[in-house]
Amino acid sequence: TASVHFAAVVAIPYGDAVTGVRVPPCPKTDCRSANYEMKVKNFSQEKISDYTKVNEVLSENNITANQELTSNTLISVDIDNDGIDEKIYVAGNVFPMETDPEYIFSVVFMEKNDIIYPIYKSIEKNKNFNGCKPYINSIIDVDDDNKYEIILSCSQYSTEGTIDMLYRFNNDKFSIIVTNQ
Repeated sequence: TASVHFAAVVAIPYGDAVTGVRVPPCPKTDCRSANYEMKVKNFSQEKISDYTKVNEVLSENNITANQELTSNTLISVDIDNDGIDEKIYVAGNVFPMETDPEYIFSVVFMEKNDIIYPIYKSIEKNKNFNGCKPYINSIIDVDDDNKYEIILSCSQYSTEGTIDMLYRFNNDKFSIIVTNQ
């Protein structure tokens, strides 16, 4: 298991934005860019070896378990600073090379205390679908509350570019608070 450090630049509006993220007022007359320091969490990534939780999520969404996965990542990280690593699963079959599945899917979820908390889900009938292949870009504390937010990015096969979504875990669920989608 390798420890990997990721960093990202996030554009967040000034003041009390509708996102709920509190950032300081603009300190200058030109507020199109800013340089904020945020705590970035290191996390480890590895291939999923126990597919029990992945198969459970797939079954709940009427997807046949034990499929060939093109995304297969398990991340261990303590996002709520309770001293215990949560497990974040990234699984999908987007851009299959050797199979022609009935459905193209990507799922990202967190497991904590044997409970599954969905983060991202895309399930589409396979019609040469330009799916989104998600990955955890960064885990950062954007508002200095000692709870970390997740930047989930999605690579697309076409020229549509990368989609970035900033998720916050609050009240036992994940919500998107900023996205470029």
